[in-house]
Amino acid sequence: MKLGSRDLALLRRQARESNWVIAVDGGIRALRKVGIRPDLFVGDLDSLGGSMLPRSLDAVFLPTSKDCSDLAAALAIGQGIGATAIRAWGVLGGSHGHHWAALHDLAEAASVRGMRSVEAFSAGGVHAVLLSGKKSLTLDLPSRSADLRVSLLAVGGVAKGVRTRGLKYRLSGESLGGGSRGLSNRPDASTISVSVSSGTLLVMVEPGLASER
Repeated sequence: MKLGSRDLALLRRQARESNWVIAVDGGIRALRKVGIRPDLFVGDLDSLGGSMLPRSLDAVFLPTSKDCSDLAAALAIGQGIGATAIRAWGVLGGSHGHHWAALHDLAEAASVRGMRSVEAFSAGGVHAVLLSGKKSLTLDLPSRSADLRVSLLAVGGVAKGVRTRGLKYRLSGESLGGGSRGLSNRPDASTISVSVSSGTLLVMVEPGLASER
């Protein structure tokens, strides 16, 4: 999925703020667009040629036949160096299989002891946060927040004690299972907050479809 100018500006800012930047396979193209040299490359080169890699860049080359995605390998490396916060770009969208596998990989990373936050960003202002265990978040929404949709979905089981503020359909300590109860809520404030007491909860903020407005 192609990143727009606003997406690239946010990617540049977040990369500059990060202690460590890992380019995962074709993701190195986006980093080149914003002038960021990664600290490490991880991938099997199936979506780009080796000539794309800067000279002297540290790299972990993966086989094309393997039992995990390039993203999962990069997340494991990040956890190995002690990362406590992860921002993943470009992992949402694309093929349905890769999209859902990425969300599950991120959910697994969020459940690691000591992990404070796991977020994912994609084109068009899509923002996902994985909350695992007793966690909470507060998000300041951009302008035109009435056009946004906020989905709360349990991942890998039941998310218990879910509470929200700033959403039209509020939750006050309920449990969310594998159904669609938390799908496509609407903000009624410029700031929203979500908390969960146990389990893993996906919080997905994305623009609403034109037909929903």
